[in-house]
This record gives sequence, structure tokens and C-alpha cells, in this order.
Amino acid sequence: MDQIKPLIDGMKKHWFWIFCCLTLIACTVVYYIANGGIYKQEQDRIAAIKQTDSTAKSLQNAGVDVSPKDDSGKDGGAGVDLKRHPNEETTEQMKLVLAKAAAATGSAWGAKYKTQEAIQVFPKKEIEVANFDFRALLPAESIKFDPDTNVEKEVIPETIRINYGEKIKKVLPGLAGIIGAQWKPNFEKDAAMDDEIIIWRKQNQEFWQDRFTNYKSTWNIDPDGRNIPYSLQVLYRTEDLWILKSVLQDIVRKTAFAKGDVYANDLSPIKRVDHILIGKLADIPESTRSAGSSKAGGSGSGMGAGGMNAAGGSGSGAGGMGAASGSKRAKSEDPIEGRYVDANGKDIASKDYRAIYASKSTDKKKIPWKIAKRVKIRIGLQMDSREIQNLLANCSNASFPLEVRKLKVNLHTPEDISEAGGKVGGGAGGAGGAGGGNDRMNGPSGAGGSGGSAGEAGGGGGGNRKSQGQAMALDDEGYTKPVEIYGYVYLYNKVDQALFESNGDDQTNPTP
Repeated sequence: MDQIKPLIDGMKKHWFWIFCCLTLIACTVVYYIANGGIYKQEQDRIAAIKQTDSTAKSLQNAGVDVSPKDDSGKDGGAGVDLKRHPNEETTEQMKLVLAKAAAATGSAWGAKYKTQEAIQVFPKKEIEVANFDFRALLPAESIKFDPDTNVEKEVIPETIRINYGEKIKKVLPGLAGIIGAQWKPNFEKDAAMDDEIIIWRKQNQEFWQDRFTNYKSTWNIDPDGRNIPYSLQVLYRTEDLWILKSVLQDIVRKTAFAKGDVYANDLSPIKRVDHILIGKLADIPESTRSAGSSKAGGSGSGMGAGGMNAAGGSGSGAGGMGAASGSKRAKSEDPIEGRYVDANGKDIASKDYRAIYASKSTDKKKIPWKIAKRVKIRIGLQMDSREIQNLLANCSNASFPLEVRKLKVNLHTPEDISEAGGKVGGGAGGAGGAGGGNDRMNGPSGAGGSGGSAGEAGGGGGGNRKSQGQAMALDDEGYTKPVEIYGYVYLYNKVDQALFESNGDDQTNPTP
């Protein structure tokens, strides 16, 4: 007892610290015991959740409704033991959001198409075709074109195609009348008419007349020598007709008549239309576009030996450089080869373009190709440079909107392009006489202003002189400049509801 007494006295003396230590040990033991049970419960519940989620997904993939039901068979309810996973609800709400976005995209697409639907028509009055619906063949890209044989699948009867070839050219004189010009591709000289408000160069009119009268090509060869358009030629030339009419009516005319009626060339902001080129012919190398802009004259009297074929190259005669010179041309003879571009301005191969119409493509990069076709176009004008902003605004507001990608002022010369892609030249006149003075017309060169055909250029001697032949009005203030725009015309297709159908990735809206 005597031996324990000192120990007891010591414990009495340090009882507080002993109590603290015992309490700490007890708390530690209780913590580990309790925590171990909670951790086990946590792991068990995580495993149960994963197992339930996996089972639900397996059943859902098999087509089984896994929505929780109460005792009455209704969704939800107090008697439901299984709760819906919150991510499934999020998925359903996202589907609703995507559906609304798809509806908005379809509505915007439909509105764009509706503005063009009234002018995407085939002129039945001129071609006199009854009981045949050309529009049922649109878009033309859905028609098969064999890239190996360069032969299309004929979908328009031959009699109708013959009638089209004979009658469609009647529409062309009316196009010139839109801008107060005369239709004169058959005239011997490129002479101005007294009542012309805007001059449309004879050489460019000849190009368009050739396009709507000459259908022979490397893939349209009739052994009997007949000049009958193929189905695709009918459709794409009509598409060109729509674009040409829109350019003249919505861009050129509205710019020229923006301030009211114009009765003479000297009152018009646009003096002359040098060229309108659509599709692959709108591609001209930089060297060709600016060549001769500061020279006094140019030579060239037709295709001849110096003309160019569609493959490019350099001519050796008076015809000059071809439209395709310096640019790579594809081997395919498909009419849409080099005609359309993607959102980045790169040419779309014809086989790729037709492929998206042959199948239900879900490629987000290609879906926009079905919404609208971007057709390349290049327009050269002689106009008042102070009205360029109005010109650009009218490009954007046209029935077929024109997205301007390049604008050149005082750099281009009128292009004389043949249907085959060659630059046919103009004649001996060139762009002016030897005097070189400023005639205030500010053409690309010389005293006579710009010009490409005989009689179109002015005489020598300098000073303020009126040019002979197809003359633009004298510009004493020096604002008339050669203006050229290059861009893409948007042709909207009819809304394709198949693009809005949900696919395996739950994507219900195409890329706008």
C-alpha cells in the first residue's frame, strides 16, 4: 500500500493532464470506428448508383422505358423507389434547346429561300413549255453526272431541250433594257446608241449570247452536229440567267437610279458595264486582271491562234492570255467544277458537291452547301467612285445577295472572255491614242479612256476629248473610275427537312 500511495499522490497532482490524454484517446478511437462505417456506406452507395445507371442505360439502349413509375403506373410519385438521374433530365432539356435552334435555323433558311423563290423561275412565256415542271429538278446537283465518262443522266426530254435552246435567247434583249442599254451583240461595230443610259459592252453581250446559243462542248458532242443543250446545261444556264438579271436589276440599276430617274449616260453614276462573269470564268489571275492598265493600247482580234482553251496556257497570237492562265483547272467536265466555293472561298470539287445530294450527309462542314450555293462572280464597271458605297450596299441587299470579297478601283481592263475560257481580245483600238493627256474619264489608260474594241478608244492629242464610238459621257470632275468587284452570289435551296431529323449524336440542327 505504501508503494501505491506515491503513485496515487502523483495522479492526484497531475489528474488534469491524465484526463486530457484519456479523452484524446477515446475520441480518436470513436472517430476511426465511426468513419470506417461511413466510408463503407459511401462506397456501397456509389457502387449501387453505378450499377443502377449501367442497368438503366442498357435497358434504354434496348428500347425499354426506364422512367420511374408509381403504383398506378404514372411517371413519378411517392411510391417510386428509383429516382431519375439528374443528367438524364439535363439531356432531355438540351434536346428541347436543340429542337428550338433547329426550328429557328429552318425558319431563317425558309425566309431566305422565300425571297428568291419568286425569281427562281423558268421563263415559260419565252420557252413555251407546257406540262413540264423544271423546278421539280432543282437543285440540279441532285442529277447524276458520271465523272469517268463525263455524261449526265438526262432528265429533260429532248424535244423540250430543243425548244429551250431555240427560245431562251429571246430573254436576253430584255436584260439589256433593265439598265437602259441596247442589246447589240450582232452589230458590226461596238457603237453607242443615242438613247443608251448605261452602256453594256458588246463583247460581254456576245459572251452571254454565245452561252445561251452554243451548247457544244467537250462533253456535249452530238455525232449529227446538232446543237442541243443537255439537261444540266438547261438548268445551269437558267441559274446564270437568274444571277445576271439580279445583278443588272438589283445592283447596277439601283446604283445608277438611286437618286431618281436618269435620262442620259452623263447623269448616270454607272457609265458602262465592262463585264459580268459567273462561275469558273470569274477566276482571273492577278497578272491578267491588272495587265495593260497603264498601257496606251491593246491588241487582239479574236480567238484565232492566240486564243485560250479552258486548260489555260499562253497564246502566241493576238488573242492574248486566257481566263484560265496561271490557275489550276480540274479535269472533270462537270458544269459545276470550279463554280461553287465553300465558306473559306475554296473551290468545291464537283464530285464532293454532288455526293452530299446523293446521300443524307451529316458532315457539319458540308451541310451548309445544301442550304445555299455560293457562286463565284466578277463584275467590272466604269462608274463614279463616290457611289461605291451604294454599289456595295446594293450587292448585299440584292435578291441574290452578293458577298463582296475583293474590290479593285482603277485596276481592271474590260475582259473579253469566250465560253471556252479564252480571252478573245478586242480589236486594234485598245485604250487610247498616243497623246496620253487626261480626258477626265479616268479610264485605265490613254486619252480615250478604257476600251477593248475598235472604235471604243479615244483619239490622240490629250486634253479633254470625247471618245469616238461607244463613248461614255465626259467626266469633267474626274470621278469616273474602273471599279471591279469579286465575290460570291448566294442561291438558297428549298428547305430540306431531312437535315433536321435527329441522328445518333442527338444533333437536331444543321450548322447555319
